Amino acid sequence: MSYLPSPDMTRADAALPRSTLVVPITVSAAYLERTLDDVLDGIRPEHGLLYQREELDLGHGVTGTVQVWRRGSTHVAMAGDTVNAALPVRIVLLPSWTPQLGPLSLPLDISLPLDVTAEYTVRLQARPHIDGDYNLRLNATFSYEVDRPVGVEAIGVGVTLSGATRRAAEEALEALGDWLNSDDFHYLNFREEAERGWQAVQRPFELAPGHHFQLSIHPEGVHARPFRTRGEFGVLELAVLARIRAQASTAEPEDPAPLPAVSPGEAPDGIALSLPLEASFASLEAALRDNIANHPWQFDGRHLLLRDVNITGEGDGSLQVRVSVAVTSSHGGFEVDGTLSASGRPRLDIERQHLSLEDFRYDVDTDSRLLNIAATVLRPFAGTILEPWLGLPLEPQAARLLGEVNTRLDTGIALGEGVQLHGRMTGVRLTGLAVSAHALALMVETHGDLQVLIDHRT
Repeated sequence: MSYLPSPDMTRADAALPRSTLVVPITVSAAYLERTLDDVLDGIRPEHGLLYQREELDLGHGVTGTVQVWRRGSTHVAMAGDTVNAALPVRIVLLPSWTPQLGPLSLPLDISLPLDVTAEYTVRLQARPHIDGDYNLRLNATFSYEVDRPVGVEAIGVGVTLSGATRRAAEEALEALGDWLNSDDFHYLNFREEAERGWQAVQRPFELAPGHHFQLSIHPEGVHARPFRTRGEFGVLELAVLARIRAQASTAEPEDPAPLPAVSPGEAPDGIALSLPLEASFASLEAALRDNIANHPWQFDGRHLLLRDVNITGEGDGSLQVRVSVAVTSSHGGFEVDGTLSASGRPRLDIERQHLSLEDFRYDVDTDSRLLNIAATVLRPFAGTILEPWLGLPLEPQAARLLGEVNTRLDTGIALGEGVQLHGRMTGVRLTGLAVSAHALALMVETHGDLQVLIDHRT
């Protein structure tokens, strides 16, 4: 069967509850160290040169170029909601001198053979975030420690310098920090991965094979959650706000929506799903048969045996339940075979999660020659006998659907190349039903969490 309950399955997307799919981006401290070193090394053609400023006035006719070089690997450590990084650098001043003769200056630019250097450790305390274009931004504050002050070595003698030379070195470090926080510094960009995942989640997929429906995810926006750490790992999460609809397996996929920019703000936690569950009458008969078959009843000196049950659907949306019985006298003197027939409209009590029949009617039928005896024996007790057995056992079937869904989510559902859906749903609640000739079609509501895992450079 491929039918689905109505109108729940055809309601507009705007009427569906909003859910949040989580896309985790997990990076290790070691990965951040390697990546930051690679990015810093690629800033300028000169390997390891991070910053350079020319024509710097050092006073007394001395000008020069200041350079900041990386002198070792970056060290990164995670702490709370921050990334702490230590970057060892070397400051190099390349002075030159234009001789002055009174009011005149000679057209000479003489490079001074002096090794003017300093060593610092630049410390970054960053709270990374993902901006609207899916770039990872450091959002860092900077400080620096002097490992070796600005000095010059000439003829084997070291002299510590201060004043303009020291200020030039520290201004270079501040300029480096400003640049690392600027829009010009692209540390990591996740747009390619986001685009791939965004397209993949919009392709309909089977959540529980064999149940004649598929899920269709309709994303509406992307929010970036605050950075947090877990041991030596940092975690950034993109929260995808979406509406999730169950639809017939034969439905045509819709054109995917384009990837939006990352928006500020928070998205609610969790997933809400309404899933169709087809409870065939054959499966309900089997469950009821386990309850009533060969179950002896005694009343008014007679024994009654409930032997079998049969359920059918009627065109007006009602159900008919027929229970085969046998009645014997207490001393076994006679036996009458008959059928107790009941009909009614299924009614779902959502609060109690109980399915029963309303407009309940019943009758007695027998092929026995002792028709009058059968009717006399059974009719007064038919209602009493039938009603306890007509609470149809739907909870086990809903629980089985939930188990099948979680089995699929545990192993991962491939949505596209390098994109998988994982998660766990908890609890089921019946929210609606419809009747066909062969089955009850139920709507089952469940909640949980879903994660979209995307293969990326981390």
